[in-house]
Amino acid sequence: DENISISSDFIETGVRLGVNLSHNIQLIGSATYYSLISSEIKDTETNESEDFEYKEIFEDRFGLGYNVGIRFMF
Repeated sequence: DENISISSDFIETGVRLGVNLSHNIQLIGSATYYSLISSEIKDTETNESEDFEYKEIFEDRFGLGYNVGIRFMF
């Protein structure tokens, strides 16, 4: 629905590690944990808001996440 806005507050903690493969290429990896504090849904037409269970709608958007990448520096 175009008239609905979802807002959430969370804490993000984690660790990131970068290893230089050469002077301008870097291998990067990270592990991050997202902990949900609160969430609300708001009707933008009436400005009414209410709490809702974010975890029930977006099942895969909290908890532990991993990232791996390559950075090219110029």
